[in-house]
Amino acid sequence: MAGYQSAQAYDFTLFEPKDSTARKLQSAQPAEQPKKKVSPNPNLRVISKNGEVLKTQTGVSNRQVFLIFFCCVLMFAFIGLFISNSVKTSVLMNSISAVENNISNAKSENVRLSSAIDSMFSIAKVDAYATDVLGMKKMENYQIRYVDLSTADQVIYAGEDSAFGGSVFEQIQSYFSQVFA
Repeated sequence: MAGYQSAQAYDFTLFEPKDSTARKLQSAQPAEQPKKKVSPNPNLRVISKNGEVLKTQTGVSNRQVFLIFFCCVLMFAFIGLFISNSVKTSVLMNSISAVENNISNAKSENVRLSSAIDSMFSIAKVDAYATDVLGMKKMENYQIRYVDLSTADQVIYAGEDSAFGGSVFEQIQSYFSQVFA
């Protein structure tokens, strides 16, 4: 509280009238201000800026602005590429999962159809279809002819008279019937 009791903290000149005569009076009698003791800094040097220094500083700042702009554009390009690749990857993963689902569905359909085929072509069903629908009968023992291949290069039918399958006249007749047919 002790710091606020002095008059240095208040600037009463702001409350005075702003006409030109009052300003002339104020400029004629300057208010005394306490002077502060400034100690010079030995490391501080003041350099006046000439035209070359200003051009160099503006050139550096222009290069820095261009570099920052280029880095920002490059960063946005990389972000765009990353997003694009992520979208493409997710689309490809979705298509892969759809194809895998189709493959699994096709495999299960294949198993179902294979079991249906196996059940349709069992020996008992084929036998029942042949006898019931087609009117076929099983062969009797007298209808079976056996071929003996253990002998030389000739085939003899059981129950026939000659090795040629009939008389010579019958063989000639069958030959001409095949030729003119």
